[in-house]
Amino acid sequence: CDLAISGQSDPPGLACPYACVWCPSFPSRSIFQLRYFGEKSIKSGFHAGGGDLMPAQPNARADLGKDPTLVDYPHMDTEAAKLVEEKSLRVITAVALSKSGRVACMTGNDDQHSVCIYNLPQHLLCGRPTSAPARTYVIKQPSRLTSCGGHSMSMALANPSDNLDHFRFATVSASAIKLWEYNVAEKSITNKAVVFGKNPAQPPTFVSYEPETAGSMLACGKEGVLYHVVGSTCMSSNRLAASLSCAVFLHHCGQDCRYDFAALCTDGEILLGRMDQDAPTGPGQRRRLGTRPQVVDRFLLEQLKSEKPGNEFPKG
Repeated sequence: CDLAISGQSDPPGLACPYACVWCPSFPSRSIFQLRYFGEKSIKSGFHAGGGDLMPAQPNARADLGKDPTLVDYPHMDTEAAKLVEEKSLRVITAVALSKSGRVACMTGNDDQHSVCIYNLPQHLLCGRPTSAPARTYVIKQPSRLTSCGGHSMSMALANPSDNLDHFRFATVSASAIKLWEYNVAEKSITNKAVVFGKNPAQPPTFVSYEPETAGSMLACGKEGVLYHVVGSTCMSSNRLAASLSCAVFLHHCGQDCRYDFAALCTDGEILLGRMDQDAPTGPGQRRRLGTRPQVVDRFLLEQLKSEKPGNEFPKG
């Protein structure tokens, strides 16, 4: 999929936040805008053509402030603006795009903590773009709308193993990690929360999938705990630092790589580690069953940039 997705904020007074689907080779104009309009705006007749799609027209540069590349729907006068009621997501908190490029989602910080799923019309993509799109299409309503409950989500991540029939993605909120599955044909959606069991439960801040076996994930807790999740169950965890920003698997680096993961601390320290058994803490004490994240090397980039001999990245 040669597409990207990002959340945008409208110029003041025009509309609510929305998401853009665009091609990284031609970032100046979006292919789709993903919005959430209420029934009143659809029945008002303001949007020509009917259905869920309408071509968006570029506004004059004076109307768009400092961003002349922003594409929006036609300019409205005050009376027309009164007829349009767009559901307010307040802020778009997370976006994700399926591996196939056929489905996208965005989440909002509204009262319902909305999760909006959009089927992207494939006939408008026409394969890999070779030039900037001539038009931007506004998708006025999500194909499926649901609520995550609890807290608004701060992150959404597509599962790299999804297929054309299903869109799987993970979301992170202050209270839970949820795994979602959207059936494209039926437009149905289900979710389940990751079960932490006896592992210390901390507000999650980040998740990443194992690229080759997408049933596994790494998750960071607010107070420096790294979780290893398989399916929807946390299998092990360990507190690696005072606070973690993100963590990723390193299995795709090849069989010669002696590390299983890399993690970044909020203070800038980089951790390289493995999923190993704990060593006994003292004579006569039992070894902990199973494996959990263990730090092998830790360093700061500033230490590697100095001209002192011997400063280099850890081997492997």
